[in-house]
Amino acid sequence: GKRLSAIYFRMRTAFLCTSVRYVNLRMGETPLKLLNSFSKEKDVFNSVVPKHIGWYICGPTVYDSAHMGHARNYVNFDILRRVFTGYFGYSATYVMNVTDIDDKIILRTHLLRLKEVIDVARSANHQGDALNAAEKTLLESEKDLLALKAAHEALAKEVDAPEFDVQTRFQRLARKYELEFFEDMKALGVRPPDVLTRVSEYVEEVKSFIDGIISKGYAYASNGS
Repeated sequence: GKRLSAIYFRMRTAFLCTSVRYVNLRMGETPLKLLNSFSKEKDVFNSVVPKHIGWYICGPTVYDSAHMGHARNYVNFDILRRVFTGYFGYSATYVMNVTDIDDKIILRTHLLRLKEVIDVARSANHQGDALNAAEKTLLESEKDLLALKAAHEALAKEVDAPEFDVQTRFQRLARKYELEFFEDMKALGVRPPDVLTRVSEYVEEVKSFIDGIISKGYAYASNGS
């Protein structure tokens, strides 16, 4: 809303003023340098392709609405992107990933299903152990995937609940929050990425990459993960 937009405006103004002051002091004296987070030294920035940047940024895990932490992160990177392209004259290919397959998304899908089935049972004035167990699970075990699944499946057998397919439901949930995220970013004035990728579109590549790092001894399988 207006408050969020005002905060964004102050963040952007402060960052740009600081950046421009720094650039005005340094232009002509030294080439562009960036802090190397490994060496803690400032290294000269040399792009692989002259005056062009290939830029990857990790996007949201879309299981819930965006919050102020998301806003800060993407506003900051949007400012840096604008400084590189608008001030230093680089072109950029800005790539963002959306994590639309994740334990949190699946967990929330089962949580919402449990709430749905409980609402159906209450509307039908249903009584019984399955409803009592489902309500208890909702209060005490909302982060326990197996408990949520068992509770909604047991209650669904006793009431006229809508059909449920976890694959369809979690994809629908992910798309809902992905669209909401980009609407929020647009309201903040954050430019969209040039390329958007989703985990669900690269499952085989992800599996191949994981197999590769396991074969090199950099990762290992544990409890099926």
